[in-house]
Amino acid sequence: MYCQKCKTPLRLDNSLENLSTSALQHLTGAPLALQQPSSPEVPQTPQQAARRERYAQASHNASSSPIHKRSTPREPSDPAAMSFVLLSESQITPPPTPTDRRKSSGSRQGTPSKKGKGRSSAGGRQGAPVTGGEDNLFSHKALTSDRIFEILSSRSDIDHPICGECSDTILQRMEARLASAAKERDAFAEFLRNLQADQPTDEEAEQTRKELEAVRKQEAKALKELQGLEKEKSELEAEFRNLEAESQLLEKEESAFWHEHNTHQAEMQGYAAQKESAELRLQNDQRLLERLQRTNVYNDTFNISHDGSFGTINGLRLGRLSYPTVEWAEVNAAWGQALLLLSVMAEKLDYKFQGYRLLALGSFSKIEKLETLRSSTTSSSSQTSSSKPARASKSAAETTKTELPLYHIPDMNPLSGTFFHRPFDAGMIAFLECLRQLGQHLEQLTSSARSKDAEREQPRLRLPYEIKKDRIHDCSIKLGSFGGDEGWTKACKYALTCLKFLLAGASNVGAVGGGGGKRGEEEVRK
Repeated sequence: MYCQKCKTPLRLDNSLENLSTSALQHLTGAPLALQQPSSPEVPQTPQQAARRERYAQASHNASSSPIHKRSTPREPSDPAAMSFVLLSESQITPPPTPTDRRKSSGSRQGTPSKKGKGRSSAGGRQGAPVTGGEDNLFSHKALTSDRIFEILSSRSDIDHPICGECSDTILQRMEARLASAAKERDAFAEFLRNLQADQPTDEEAEQTRKELEAVRKQEAKALKELQGLEKEKSELEAEFRNLEAESQLLEKEESAFWHEHNTHQAEMQGYAAQKESAELRLQNDQRLLERLQRTNVYNDTFNISHDGSFGTINGLRLGRLSYPTVEWAEVNAAWGQALLLLSVMAEKLDYKFQGYRLLALGSFSKIEKLETLRSSTTSSSSQTSSSKPARASKSAAETTKTELPLYHIPDMNPLSGTFFHRPFDAGMIAFLECLRQLGQHLEQLTSSARSKDAEREQPRLRLPYEIKKDRIHDCSIKLGSFGGDEGWTKACKYALTCLKFLLAGASNVGAVGGGGGKRGEEEVRK
């Protein structure tokens, strides 16, 4: 057998193995307290009577004997397979005690005839061991032990058999429960004594009854008030539901409004972005326009500057000195660029030179001098429309063209004098005359613009150097003059300066209608 708590193998006491019949009946029979129940105590209070009646009814309805679930583990076939082993002389049967040995020897000596009869009746099987009685005795002892333990388990909350250690543990637990029950009993007894001592009197009972009636009246009044509040609550709940439905409707309208507002705001942001983009493009275009207005394509095309004592146009020096020496090919190309610029400015200002025609042919540019010869002739003709003779006088004008070269071809003959320079000198004098005419025309344009807009104080555009026939700023433009090469170089430089002045003035007049006089003077100074 094994302990029902810790599953430890148990060895039964010798007193349980040799139980007499009376001892077995005494152990398995019902106790006297259960067979002859004592008469119940008479209840002293109505509460005790009610509890007693309820207990009796519950006992009557309950079953005769309690049912306990007992779990007996299956003994292992091999004790060596257990987690622990109880060491003894034999693992199968306990060792025989001296009393058992004496009993077995006495029984053998007192009954020889029976054994002999048994042996003779057994058909001559002498010396065979007799095991039937021992087996019956062992099974009887096992059944008796199981019966005792089942009865013990059914009459308590503890499954038997148990070992000594588990018994001590259960005993300690039961003692603790006993102490707790004793404390609870004492508490109940104290409470009962206090309750019996505090029994109310008739006056106190009457007072309590009156207070109870008053409390009941207050309760009825409170119930009526509660019913009114519940009715008001139902009305408020109905109103709340209506308000909630209206709130949901307003939320839908608000959502639609915000959706429309966001759409409108997105459109406004798009329009604002487009407006800002347009303004930025406008500002950029205005800056580009101002830059383009300030840009003079003629200055980029005809770059007039100076290189020491020489005036230059597009990097070509105009003039001759003993040092550094300038080739005539460079001088002729510079005069060609100057004549082309003069022709472009005249075309821009819509001016036609009087008596001259410019032919810009690069390094072999020319100026045609136009001279008009007048002759009058008289002719008579007859007409039949009015049958009266008529005479008409017609004046015919004949124009002669003289080509004045604006280039010089050097002569290899050292004996050649100034006679060979005269056509070139005439061309340069004609260039100065055309330059003077264009400057005078520009001055007239600026003076007329100034008279129209009297509020603006604008200076009149006038050439920086005075031109008289072949002289500009008291320097002759002729080769071989008294000033020599230095004087001619200065005259060429002055001519280019006047040409640059006309370029700036013509550009400003074409751009702002004559409002760029100061700008033209600044460009000339540069």
